[in-house]
Amino acid sequence: MSYYNQLNPWCIVRCLPNAQTLIVARLRRRPDAEAHLRILQQLSPTAIYRILFDVREHPSQDDRPQAHRIDAQCQQHPSDPTSVMSSTPNHNL
Repeated sequence: MSYYNQLNPWCIVRCLPNAQTLIVARLRRRPDAEAHLRILQQLSPTAIYRILFDVREHPSQDDRPQAHRIDAQCQQHPSDPTSVMSSTPNHNL
């Protein structure tokens, strides 16, 4: 995980078709992420966005978010865009 990503753990993720996701923004604080999310939803009301808290247990992990966990959260909570998702590995899957 890069130093920039460590300083900006709050991500706004856009849920795309075909189980794809896109990190739109990285921010330092959750209130900043929520404010940014509100603006994005006003600009494109049909798009689905989620807030993600991106943490890694080990610095040796690759820098890509775990797309399968993000996609599952995008489908699981479509009515709550401010629900927090974590990219921390879940070993119970």
